[in-house]
Amino acid sequence: MKKPAPCRAGVPEFTLSEVEGPAAPPPEIRTMKKLTLEQKLFLNGFRPDRESHLRIIDQAKCRECKLRQCTYICPVNSYRWENDQITVFFEGCLECGACRIACQDCKNLEWSYPRGGFGVNYRTG
Repeated sequence: MKKPAPCRAGVPEFTLSEVEGPAAPPPEIRTMKKLTLEQKLFLNGFRPDRESHLRIIDQAKCRECKLRQCTYICPVNSYRWENDQITVFFEGCLECGACRIACQDCKNLEWSYPRGGFGVNYRTG
């Protein structure tokens, strides 16, 4: 395999292995650029339910929390402070469970997987 060559933006391009015959990809698809985290997240599909699968049990307990880990551990920023209370934006949740682990000391978060057919649909591995 050839050594990756830098593209115009400074991100290396990778050449797919050559495939012969009718299954060969067209030339414009033979090279792929590395994607940023935001670009990869954009590839995921989401089908949000009407009801949240994430629930704060007691807002007062969150206000007393000194670390507020959920606001920075979530990779998609589902937890945000607005008007002196935590707001949960469950629609883009990756269902990774990091918030559940971060809030383990306070036990102030009810976390469950969304109902069948709802939630995130990963399109990349």
